[in-house]
Amino acid sequence: DKRPFVKIRVPDGTGEREVIAGPAITTPRSIPGRAISGLPAYDVETNSLRFLEDIWRDGNLPREPEIFNKAGVHNVPTFVCGGVVPDQMTIS
Repeated sequence: DKRPFVKIRVPDGTGEREVIAGPAITTPRSIPGRAISGLPAYDVETNSLRFLEDIWRDGNLPREPEIFNKAGVHNVPTFVCGGVVPDQMTIS
């Protein structure tokens, strides 16, 4: 596989956290939907492996991690950091 690893800054509530992400292991297969991709990632700050979910969503909707955490849902991966990429707006 010749797809590159990339360095990404992810919002963490107090600033940004740097991760190095590998090629996507899941990719969207249809145009409608939220265009979710999943990538293995290395968290530089904690020296640990993570799973990075890249998703396009309506900014007016609540984020899934907030819903799951508030509801106390079990068997869901622990949300470490994330958020809306600042100054990003897609026009379609």
